[in-house]
Amino acid sequence: MQSILRAVGYNSLVSFEMARVCTRVPGGITWPHIRSAYQAIPGYSAPVLGYLPQGAPASGALANLAARPMDEALSSVADRYRMTYTRYADDMTFSTLRSLDRSTLTRCVSEISAAVSDARFRLHRKKTRVVPPGARKIVLGLLVDGERLRLPRHTRRGLEDHVRGVAKFGIGAHVEHAGYSSLQGFVNHIDGLLAYGHGVDPAWSKPLAAQWEHLMNAAGLTAQERRLW
Repeated sequence: MQSILRAVGYNSLVSFEMARVCTRVPGGITWPHIRSAYQAIPGYSAPVLGYLPQGAPASGALANLAARPMDEALSSVADRYRMTYTRYADDMTFSTLRSLDRSTLTRCVSEISAAVSDARFRLHRKKTRVVPPGARKIVLGLLVDGERLRLPRHTRRGLEDHVRGVAKFGIGAHVEHAGYSSLQGFVNHIDGLLAYGHGVDPAWSKPLAAQWEHLMNAAGLTAQERRLW
């Protein structure tokens, strides 16, 4: 991480300090081959290796900085094939209006894999798909093959099933039946999905959200109570 921060203009010591703030050091794990560059500071001589915690405020920005060389290489690949390259976290999409034959697509995927490998990442082969014209296209969990973004049917059905289950059996019984270990976690999950659904398809989500709020109020879990969690 220190080298990433150096690359965007911070000096060596500031980069080192920022890397220390942004990483977590696992207790008891030592790496004897690591030596601190700042021998004059005793606290920096500990032979430990930190890691970037998932979900920390700075993690997304640092991950994007780490992936910048890969993004530049993949953008070049996309330009050569007259495609548009987009990435969110570890989800990459190449889209085009052109009609491409199988040999061209095979060559394109090979170049993409090489660019990812050169950047010291690895392509997930089982999640690599070529979607032909006319097929359903899902990007980041959203259908993108129409005039507007849409929630896939299985997403809508899953959320409707949860709300229906709470209405029929009660929240405690449904949480247990659905395999959730925490009632709070389940409620937060449904609240989040409904907010997500409202951002994509408010006409569908609004009546479902109203039903959910009625169920939560009946269970004594008002919106105000949930905000205090």
